[in-house]
Amino acid sequence: MTYERSTAMSPPILIADDDPAIRTLLKLIVQRTGLEVATATNGEEALMMIEEGNYALVLLDLQMPLVNGFDVVERLRSKRPRPVILVLTALPSSQTVLLDCDVVKAIIRKPFDVEFLADIIAGTARSLLGGDEERLHFGLPDLGFATQ
Repeated sequence: MTYERSTAMSPPILIADDDPAIRTLLKLIVQRTGLEVATATNGEEALMMIEEGNYALVLLDLQMPLVNGFDVVERLRSKRPRPVILVLTALPSSQTVLLDCDVVKAIIRKPFDVEFLADIIAGTARSLLGGDEERLHFGLPDLGFATQ
């Protein structure tokens, strides 16, 4: 688990992925947008950090050890307030179709375009900072369930 604070006032973002290369790449993308970032290496650690912290946004892999991303989504269903969840996965749509769209705001397919993902993260953070709850309730601006 790592945590880095930027000097910018921003909602903290949690990256939960067991692949160190993906975690590092996502961390660099988030830091480039000037946002606070923390990382978890598995679903169990992510759940613990979400319970102890105040994360506005979680970038969540589905295939992780100990507790997988599907179980993280299920456990967050009843959490209030709940962070915005963006799933990043290489799994086909047939395996992600049952994810709760009230919990998961977008599914981004791996491999993802770095600029596309940076735009999604920055746009989501702006929405969170602006308190635009209605937009978040119905999905990210012009995004919904992405298949990039």
